[in-house]
Amino acid sequence: IIILIFGACSVTTEEDETSYGTSDGTASAPMELTVGTAKSGGIARNGYSYYKFTTSATGAGNYKLAIASMTVTDGWGSSAVRTYLYSNSGMTSSSILDSESCAASCTLYFDYENLDASKSYYLKLSAYGTITYSLTVSKGNSEGSKNNPVELTLGTAHSGTIDNIAANWEYGYSYYKFTTASADNYTLSMNN
Repeated sequence: IIILIFGACSVTTEEDETSYGTSDGTASAPMELTVGTAKSGGIARNGYSYYKFTTSATGAGNYKLAIASMTVTDGWGSSAVRTYLYSNSGMTSSSILDSESCAASCTLYFDYENLDASKSYYLKLSAYGTITYSLTVSKGNSEGSKNNPVELTLGTAHSGTIDNIAANWEYGYSYYKFTTASADNYTLSMNN
């Protein structure tokens, strides 16, 4: 005697897809950030968000990223978000300028790296959980960059600043240049 029993079983589950959050931008189409303007955003659970910002024609110098009003859901690890700053849209390891992380709302200074004027920079943020926040990229106080130093005029005082001058391990820099009219000895004076 052979007895065959056939049956079918179907299991249906409902899952709220929004519980995993949403990410901003993609690697090929990053979301634009305007320097000095806050932008609300987020990162899907254990995912990435992509942003880009462009410095102004007179915007050579250091920049900072404020991550405010951060909320973390289903977080794990000692950091909530990791940031990567890149000098080109390919976001390759050879174009990375800085990588930092924080566990709560914070301000990151990109190692006080001076950025060039009129150039786009790219941010990739990764989450350890589902995260929402407000991002603001803003100009710091250091001036110029290696490629875009501030032009000084001989005989004319210039009021400048340098961020983080008293740091133990991350120093800020300002970059300047001047042009001489002839071969001679020149003196640079600095006052506080």
